[in-house]
Amino acid sequence: MKIRSSPVIPSLICPGVPLDGAQAGVVVRIIDSDASVYANYLVQTADGTQYCGQMDVRRRRNRDALLRLALESGRSVMVIGGINSYVKAAMVGAPSHALFESTGGSNPNDARSGRP
Repeated sequence: MKIRSSPVIPSLICPGVPLDGAQAGVVVRIIDSDASVYANYLVQTADGTQYCGQMDVRRRRNRDALLRLALESGRSVMVIGGINSYVKAAMVGAPSHALFESTGGSNPNDARSGRP
């Protein structure tokens, strides 16, 4: 009988508040670590709070591809987290539909919109 260990808590790998419930913002970072079989996603909301969720990319390739697209394009996302901050659902907005305006700061982790 093979015993599986529980997932690594994202806060040990990824800074930010554990993802619990629905959050809307932009993906600012994806972290893939040898310490976990899960990839970790850092989502920043309009108020600057960063939430960290995790997901097994081997089982959820489409969801991972959506979040990577959002990171590369700067599109707004909504993610839903469950037990152990596991990403249960992810939605990506159209380029012209921003959930919020950019803060205009020079910090590369600032929330941004798809508008010029």
